[in-house]
Amino acid sequence: MGKLDVQVMRHMTKDDYRVLTAVEMGMRNHHAVPVPLIVSIAGLRHGGAAKFLNTLLRFKLVYHDCAKYDGYRLTWMGYDVLALNVFCRRGSVDSVGRKIGEGKESDVFEGYRNSDGRRVVIKLHRLGKTSFKRVKDTRDYLEGRSSAGNWLNMSRLAAKREWDFLNCLHDDGAFRVPEPLDQNRHGVVMSLAPGLPLYQLGAEGCLADPATVLDDCVNVSRLLARRGLIHCDLNEFNLIVDSPTSTVTLIDFPQMISTKHPNAHFYFERDLKGLVKFFTMKLKYEISPEDVADILSLDNALRGDEEATPARLDVATKASGYDGTQPDKRRGKGKYEDGEGAEGGGADDDDDDDEAGDPEADEDETEDETEDETAGDSEDEPDAAALRAEFLAMARRDAPAADEPAPAPMRETFFDDEPEGEAAERRQAADVCTRKLRRERSKQTAKRANHNGAGASRNFSKTRTGHGKIRHKDHIFDSL
Repeated sequence: MGKLDVQVMRHMTKDDYRVLTAVEMGMRNHHAVPVPLIVSIAGLRHGGAAKFLNTLLRFKLVYHDCAKYDGYRLTWMGYDVLALNVFCRRGSVDSVGRKIGEGKESDVFEGYRNSDGRRVVIKLHRLGKTSFKRVKDTRDYLEGRSSAGNWLNMSRLAAKREWDFLNCLHDDGAFRVPEPLDQNRHGVVMSLAPGLPLYQLGAEGCLADPATVLDDCVNVSRLLARRGLIHCDLNEFNLIVDSPTSTVTLIDFPQMISTKHPNAHFYFERDLKGLVKFFTMKLKYEISPEDVADILSLDNALRGDEEATPARLDVATKASGYDGTQPDKRRGKGKYEDGEGAEGGGADDDDDDDEAGDPEADEDETEDETEDETAGDSEDEPDAAALRAEFLAMARRDAPAADEPAPAPMRETFFDDEPEGEAAERRQAADVCTRKLRRERSKQTAKRANHNGAGASRNFSKTRTGHGKIRHKDHIFDSL
């Protein structure tokens, strides 16, 4: 996975984003988008995309794939830039700070927005990592489709699924979850939950009241079950504890399933077993066997209070198995019978030869993905005109409201507010350095071209090296 560098957004123009969006839309049905299709979707003049594609290639936002034909495809960083640009235009995020978390399927960054001075959390999904390549078999993101297109689209579906769960739980009011703020592509913006992850407090020995925290965690899982949901990844990494008040905030929701799922008892028991193991082994908190049996029972959680029957959130969100049936997987039907390959977070399958691996398209990684991952549904492949119309609709949808002021360029850090004079001087100095760097690169390119014999035959370099090397006349005379 590539490193997120928002500095490139300072040097990108409107046309750069236009071409980058065209590449994204063309990847719906192409592994590498041909240049004529990019020009057609972006609405540029003939040959006008070459300049912008070179800029995107230099920033490592796209990858040039010329194995079968001349085409380009998005990298993870290019997809990040598209999502962050929309967040910035909508006013959801104005600055991006440090990385505060990294999981098997997402990277979490701290952000800041100027409208209300709030710190926010930016979660960028990264499906397709080496440690989580079997997601297509363990999640029902495809919704009956034969293929998702690529890992970028799979990440987009995961982010949409988490956005739906987060909104539903937040509107319910019975759960402490982050406030959902915005969602676009594979990114979700939410409020920053107060406190620290449970595993950090346990490692530092700062958990003053483990009994209260354990009761809150068990109550959260039971409240979810009463509303028809099971978290499937309820562990010390997804529980944020505010140490002074011992309140628990729940995070990470894409893997949630319904209590009507055929393996609901297994997932519920697995979540609570992990919590009990953490409190007994890491925190040295003693729990009686009777209490453990009561905690691990899904039937006891579903029994609850009979006077009030809450609404079923699994039906509202269409969680996996909400209709009582298990989704039909493309491979390995019935593999969940013994609890293997759980839908939750513990699927570390490094021996999956069918998957492509890391989707990051760096210069040193040219291995093609499999046809199953890269090819879209050919029967509904849109033409260039349809993609062009959708491109314009997307631009109008992502644009800010007319009465909203244009957002400032995104900054990399937000710890200090720069004065306007210093900011202008810094931008001017950066422009001067950029121009100097370009001139130096041009000189080096011209020097290499003259050294290699520019203008000579294409086999000129072959005659100077290897077999049949041509020696200079002076060298021949010296040898005589």
